[in-house]
Amino acid sequence: MRNVLKVSVAIKWRLAAVMADREIDNQTLHNLTGLHLGTISKLRNKKPSRLDTNTLDILCKALKCEPGDLLRFMPDEHDEQAVNTKHDPNSELKQGKKFTENDLPPHRQHPRSFLIVLPEVPESA
Repeated sequence: MRNVLKVSVAIKWRLAAVMADREIDNQTLHNLTGLHLGTISKLRNKKPSRLDTNTLDILCKALKCEPGDLLRFMPDEHDEQAVNTKHDPNSELKQGKKFTENDLPPHRQHPRSFLIVLPEVPESA
């Protein structure tokens, strides 16, 4: 069995708070990092949907902090219950459900190539 994660986004982006704690404004962070002012403004005002590890590294070095200071995992009570719910991936098989190729995701619905492994190597090889 495995845990099924059915959680809303529980990562909190704290760049604005860390900058405020250190009394650093956008211009100062720009001077320390070389990041464009527009990029800094976007990162400060809105949690990024994606964050390059190089950018995170640059921010941590400039702000003298750890990634965990900028990113916090804060699940709510409902999320914790979902994380602790056990799911048996074979439960549908145990119930006798027959699977067809159409039950697979589209990227898995194509034939696979395969390799035949011979138990012995022929003498002619």
